[in-house]
Amino acid sequence: MQVTLKPKRGPKPKPPSQRKSKPFSPLKRKEETYSHDKKVRVLLFLLNHRIYDPKPNTRGSQRVQWSDGYRQPYLSEAAKWFLVNEQTIKVWWKNREKILGVVPEQSTWRPRWPELEDELFRRFAQHRSERKIVTVAWFRTTAKYLFGKFYPEHSQLFGFSNAWFLNFKKRHRIVKRRLTNQAQKTPEEYLRIVNSFLCFLRRNTQLRPSPPPAEPPKFPPKPYEKIPDMLDSPKRRFHNNCILNVDETPVPFEHTGGSTYDFEGEKTVSGKTDRSGWNKRKATLLLPIFADGLGWLKLKLIFEGAEPPKGKILRREGHLYHPGVTVEFNPTAYNNEKLFLKWLNEEVIPCKRPYREFMLVMDVASFHKTDAVTTLLSEKNILPAMIPPSYTSLLQPPNVSINNPFKQWLQQFADDWIAERDLDPERSSKPWTPTEKRIMITHIVAKAWDRLQERSDMVEKSFYTCGIGLRPNGSEEYKISIKNVKQEEIDFTNWEIASNDAEGEAQNQEIANVYDD
Repeated sequence: MQVTLKPKRGPKPKPPSQRKSKPFSPLKRKEETYSHDKKVRVLLFLLNHRIYDPKPNTRGSQRVQWSDGYRQPYLSEAAKWFLVNEQTIKVWWKNREKILGVVPEQSTWRPRWPELEDELFRRFAQHRSERKIVTVAWFRTTAKYLFGKFYPEHSQLFGFSNAWFLNFKKRHRIVKRRLTNQAQKTPEEYLRIVNSFLCFLRRNTQLRPSPPPAEPPKFPPKPYEKIPDMLDSPKRRFHNNCILNVDETPVPFEHTGGSTYDFEGEKTVSGKTDRSGWNKRKATLLLPIFADGLGWLKLKLIFEGAEPPKGKILRREGHLYHPGVTVEFNPTAYNNEKLFLKWLNEEVIPCKRPYREFMLVMDVASFHKTDAVTTLLSEKNILPAMIPPSYTSLLQPPNVSINNPFKQWLQQFADDWIAERDLDPERSSKPWTPTEKRIMITHIVAKAWDRLQERSDMVEKSFYTCGIGLRPNGSEEYKISIKNVKQEEIDFTNWEIASNDAEGEAQNQEIANVYDD
């Protein structure tokens, strides 16, 4: 948060006796101001008043009109009549349209590329008449396409600057409006459970003597891989590259974002989807995030559809998916025990180093704590740290500071993809198909994942904010920043004896007793 400091007050004004007088000089011209009504009366006098003058004066102004011996007043005559300087009246006459206008005069400035703006506004109005969602990406892609169409010889001049876009919206009275607004409440009595979870982390991150392996590892650690252990002080049980948080996030086929650009003053702001239900969950994204902010695992998408080998979708269109994303299918598009076990065996466990202890942070979903899952984690020496129910918004790193920008990137890349499709005459004339949507989802998810890899500092900070990955001696407690929890309310009292034997799990699967609350 950036704090703007108030400027310091200046010195107090001195009394007149202590002030230094500057040299006085007479004014060179008389300073006067005139009301708008006075200007209107003078201009109406020049326009409507007539003076009888049977002998026309050839030196008369071209402004003056003659009719049957009567003429309009000269500026000099109006100056004498109203006791106003003649040059001042001359300026009023030049600006008479603005002064006499019934409504404030619109700016006479024309846009530099009028054909572009006219066509862009026409397409915008058509989109909103069809209740389609309009985003910045749509404006950007459409404007650049139209500019290349209308001005091909100057295609490099148009960059869709923020200033141009702001002026375009202002000229056409376009504003951004919200579609929906949902509020979330913090669970009651959260403080006790938050502190219990933090004590659980403190106790289980203490370095413990590792039992000797039953057989020597096939791939012993290389010398350079021991450097983090040598430099680590105090010693920690889990390094940040061995703390994994997995979060299941619903992904729709259409990202409305809850807002659209529309005309200013509209009372009803609605949005239309390409197909009914496409703005709801159509896939589940498994977001595997390590505490060091690096993407050691691929993303996984679970689409709605029949599972292989009965389902033929993956075989038919899998080659069009992004290679950085693994894809599964099931009839509900939700994760389940079977898919979760497959993910652990095929992706997580091969990534785990046998000589390093591993922590898996996840919420208390039913398929996360089945007997098969807990047995597998116990065999592979993986400690599950489960976020208490209803507390993921406070204690799970993706929910705290990652999901929001990640979903914004998803929407941005989806808008770009859709806008490019709309500009293709062959594809835009046909309705969207589920295949196209699935292909698009894999690519925009991969792009958003690449963007997240560039923000490893943000990811690491989100873990520290939730109290995950901190040094076990308490020297980094100041990094904890949980919503609605003051720093002085964080209490690690009796963390050494925190109860962890919930539902009979083994010692290396310790789970705080608060998970049963």
